[in-house]
Amino acid sequence: MISAKADAIKGPEDIAVNRSHVWVQNYGVNSVTELNAGDRSLVRVIE
Repeated sequence: MISAKADAIKGPEDIAVNRSHVWVQNYGVNSVTELNAGDRSLVRVIE
């Protein structure tokens, strides 16, 4: 299960994963949310 700040993920459309990070493409807002795969914390939102 992925948990992060509620305002960081908006309508997840696609997800990419490697050993250390998870990237979620946010539908309709032209941004990608990057999460730490180890502790599930928010790394950044790329706009």
